[in-house]
Amino acid sequence: MSSQDSETQALISEARAIGERLRELRAETSACIARRREIVEKLDERMGPSRIAEEIGLPVRQSVAQILSGGTSGASRSRKARVRVQFGLRDLLDSGHIANGERLVLHRRNGPLLEGFVNERGQIVINDNDVYDSPSRAAMAAMQSENPQDGWLRWRLSSTGRTLADVRAEALSQR
Repeated sequence: MSSQDSETQALISEARAIGERLRELRAETSACIARRREIVEKLDERMGPSRIAEEIGLPVRQSVAQILSGGTSGASRSRKARVRVQFGLRDLLDSGHIANGERLVLHRRNGPLLEGFVNERGQIVINDNDVYDSPSRAAMAAMQSENPQDGWLRWRLSSTGRTLADVRAEALSQR
C-alpha cells in the first residue's frame, strides 16, 4: 500500500467519524430543542413572552413564538405564535436610540436608494404619507414587493449606516 493510499484511507475514515458525530449531535440538538419547547410552553402559562425572553436570554432575533412553533420563522398561526416584537421602533425612540425624524435608507441591489423616516409615534413614513408600524411592512411597501422582507435588517440609519437590528440589539443590551 502506498503512502497516498494510506492517507486516502485515513481521510475517508476521518470523514466517516465526523459524519457519525454530526448525526449524534443532530439527535442531541433535536432532543434539546424539544425539551426547551416544553419548558417555554410551561413558562408561557405563567409569564408573558417578553419576560420569558428576558429571563432565559433569547437572542434578539429569536422570539418565544419561534420556539413554541418549533421553527425559525415564527410562521405558525397559533395564538402563541402571534407574539409581537418585544422591543419595537417606539421603544427605540423612547429610549433615545433613534430620534424623531431620523432618516432611514434602504439599499436595493438593482434600483434606486429608498428613503423613509421615523415619526414621533415610532412609525416609518415613506412616500411622505404612507405610515407603517412594522419595519418589514415598510420595506415591502417601499420596494413594492410582495415577498417578505426583514425590515430590521433592510432599513439603515442614514446618519450612521447601522441597521435597525443593530440599533435594537444595542438598546436591548443596555436594558
